[in-house]
Amino acid sequence: MSTEQLAQATIDYSKHITVYEPKEAATSWHAHRLCRHCGSCVLYGVQSENCPKKLKPEQVVLSPQGFGPARNIAAFTGGDIMCKPEFYIEYAKKVKKELDDFWILLESNGYGLTPKNLEAYAAGGIDAFWLDIKAYSGEVYRKLCGTSNEQILESVQRIIDLMGKSESSLSPTKISKILKMNYNTAKKYLEVLNDLNMVTILNDNKTKSYSLNHENYTKTLEVLKRQT
Repeated sequence: MSTEQLAQATIDYSKHITVYEPKEAATSWHAHRLCRHCGSCVLYGVQSENCPKKLKPEQVVLSPQGFGPARNIAAFTGGDIMCKPEFYIEYAKKVKKELDDFWILLESNGYGLTPKNLEAYAAGGIDAFWLDIKAYSGEVYRKLCGTSNEQILESVQRIIDLMGKSESSLSPTKISKILKMNYNTAKKYLEVLNDLNMVTILNDNKTKSYSLNHENYTKTLEVLKRQT
């Protein structure tokens, strides 16, 4: 499909949106806080035990991917698509020209997350990235994906190094500006580091800031070294 065809399909889809999300909730992971995609409320008129109970049945629709809300997001995956910035930037500009509150997400294995591509995407209207790191081990990653994971791990390491040198905690906005990294990419990496207990989060005036937990970071490195 051409960028024109994709943009028109997106505009047509926007007429059927049932849930409008803020930009920071653009990933598919965030959708699970709204719906478990079982379709029970639609099929049987009863919410399942695991239902977050945040949507009305009329907000849950059936699509080729199953049941769920029709959110104001278009996501692209496979490739790695990050290596084709011109195509997706051209598409994004056409969509943004018509839709003000619609977010564009690129799902990536991280191979194409080079500084040059990130800057181009950020300037070109891409709102969020979903990073899928298949493995920490270079050998295992190459077996799974056929290429190196060096570029992916470097992106995360840049954030770790920055926090390690800083005498104070840093917000995602400040990290993204200093490293010239897309805000949502920086935020997602910080969430990964938080899941690994490698950062400490401070809440100041409703703004989260992060600092490196040096002790846990060292322990994590030791575990990873033993595994590789």
